[in-house]
Amino acid sequence: MDIFFIALFLIANIFDQIALFKHNDTLEYISKPLIVPSLLGLYLIYSFNYFSGQVYNLIIIALILHTLGDIFLMIKKGSIFFILGILSFFTGHIFYMTWFVRMSTNTSFLFIISISIVFILGFLYIFKLILDSKNPLGPLLIPYSLALVAFAICISSTFTPDNMLPSVIGLVGIALFSFSDGCIGLKSLDIKYFSENCIMITYSLGQLLIISSVLLLVSTSL
Repeated sequence: MDIFFIALFLIANIFDQIALFKHNDTLEYISKPLIVPSLLGLYLIYSFNYFSGQVYNLIIIALILHTLGDIFLMIKKGSIFFILGILSFFTGHIFYMTWFVRMSTNTSFLFIISISIVFILGFLYIFKLILDSKNPLGPLLIPYSLALVAFAICISSTFTPDNMLPSVIGLVGIALFSFSDGCIGLKSLDIKYFSENCIMITYSLGQLLIISSVLLLVSTSL
């Protein structure tokens, strides 16, 4: 059954890339909303098959909210859907962060500070572009960007010699996620740096790595 959801994830991404390349909105509306649910299905299957049915509601809610965020951001009619999309992702991040904090261990404070600085420096450039754009939607992106920094800090709090691999995978995942979201945010302000295809590839890979980090952290805690 896990093969089904892996295949669904790959197929949804392939068709989404085709939809973006051909500017086919109908195909995008079908393929994009399947990306995160395929990871949710994979998470549930692995939890029941390999972790004795140990399922975390925080992860399920986070992935459902991310799916809603994808759907809202696909709708290109009016800024209200963009705001709803941002709020859905923001709330989903909070549930994700709560889970990672609960899995936190005696991580080096210096390591957490280092990760914080790296992400903050990355977003300072985006903050400058947001403020320079004078777009009314710009201020909304600043707290969302800070949430991504907090997300990275929460993942870094799980870093120990025993949890090194899952923590690093999660940090790479949130870095790719942040890159994608940063590009989407700048695009909403009419500042375009990367193609839609690049944005979605980094987003999907980021989502995959974050849920992989979750599964690996659970496996090490059993």
